[in-house]
Amino acid sequence: MNNATRFIVAAIAIALSPAFLAGCSKFDTENAVQQTFTAQISDVTRTALSGGKVFWEEGDEIFINGVSFIASPDEQNPSVASFRKTNPAGPNAKPDSRGSYVATFACSFDSEKGKGVIPETVKYSESGGVQAPMLAKSKTNSLSFKNICSVLEVTLKGTETVSRIEFNASGSALSGEFAIPDGQTAVMSGSKGSAVLDLGAGVKLTKEGTVFRIAVPAGEYSGLNVKVTDSGCRAWQKTAGKVAAMSVNTIYRLSFTPAFPSVVDGALTGVYSIDDNGGKVNFSKGNLYYDDGWYFAGSQTDVPDAEWSDKRPVTHFFWTDDPAVAVGQNYDMDHEDAGDELFFTNSPDFKVYGNGSWRALSVREWDYLLNGRKFTVNHSAHYGEGYSYLRVILFKEGVYGLLLFPDGFTGQEEVMLQKYIPEGCAFLPCGGICLYGKGIAENESGAYWTPDANPVLGSTLSFGMGGVSIGTATNKFAGLSIRLVVPI
Repeated sequence: MNNATRFIVAAIAIALSPAFLAGCSKFDTENAVQQTFTAQISDVTRTALSGGKVFWEEGDEIFINGVSFIASPDEQNPSVASFRKTNPAGPNAKPDSRGSYVATFACSFDSEKGKGVIPETVKYSESGGVQAPMLAKSKTNSLSFKNICSVLEVTLKGTETVSRIEFNASGSALSGEFAIPDGQTAVMSGSKGSAVLDLGAGVKLTKEGTVFRIAVPAGEYSGLNVKVTDSGCRAWQKTAGKVAAMSVNTIYRLSFTPAFPSVVDGALTGVYSIDDNGGKVNFSKGNLYYDDGWYFAGSQTDVPDAEWSDKRPVTHFFWTDDPAVAVGQNYDMDHEDAGDELFFTNSPDFKVYGNGSWRALSVREWDYLLNGRKFTVNHSAHYGEGYSYLRVILFKEGVYGLLLFPDGFTGQEEVMLQKYIPEGCAFLPCGGICLYGKGIAENESGAYWTPDANPVLGSTLSFGMGGVSIGTATNKFAGLSIRLVVPI
């Protein structure tokens, strides 16, 4: 454990409800008068928090059998509110087959199926509140809400500005589908699902501590992991170990002092110069993949499958300079089986992973990185121009590829003999290409897109047994690999 990290765990019973739940969007309520419900917060949830009473706030949104309603709190007693339809012209809420109105706050629930969904990501509220899921059932227009989850409260100390906090529990879902078998506690259906607190433009920490809260299902977690990302995309994480059983209306408290690394999340530590003007980058920790979201391969030696299909993850990409075609959008073209259905686009900042300015190196930058950097190395045999890289070398994992040495590296000969990837070195695997639906030269050659192109052809970094080629013209309908860098 880093000496700068402090870890405190405590569980206390405390009530949660919409006023503590703050984070309320504003809606027009003047004409929403066709159907009205009255909702109160159950007594079991009306304990004070830090001396402050809990209550509804103007604009709080609930859903009643799928119809959106907004709150107008009682001025004398804001723990009670009247709710009117968000869309006055829309259909009224209808009772379910059991004759009940089922209302939800900060979650969804299908009363006919007995299943609901807790969202993965919630927005941070500057008031310190939390979007804690609540449920109410009634055969009349009078509703009484009860919490169905517990709450995690994390105090972070420091001076950085943080933009995201993510929670994961080993073998347990913190978001996703749930049921309520006992009528009062959400029980998750799956074993995976993060809980993410989106801090928007960022919240600056204080040395005394800044408090963040997020709702999670009640239960016991064997390994609760907290991952904090700052505004520079650097990530710090800590596993809290076993978290004792939490019950509904309980808040579980953690305290940390994050020690952020020197590189952004998803980056290798090696530093690479890309021009004579001081430009430097870190490489991503793996090739770019897509599977309902962009991410990097878990290992640099993962050899992407170039055969086209509806497989996931997507590992090879077309090239497009059409701004109307969004990255990640399906696209119907004559060569529909030419490559995977996602695109690489000519963008100055290829922002597909986290919030960092990830992008691909240009032909000129590749040329400088491979041929323009100077290394002072005593060696008995020359291998690779300037010893800035090793070409198509077979490593112990049985993978061929291009190994790139960071600035100032001096262990080239040892790498040649031992065939390993040193810490911080970038390795581009030979993923082949996808052409007309077929994988070609996988684990024999590599072809990676650059942002350079003309109206007809894209430009690539290509390598294989025959050497390394920078700026190779390639048809844009070919599916190629992508490796990204982030400026330092």
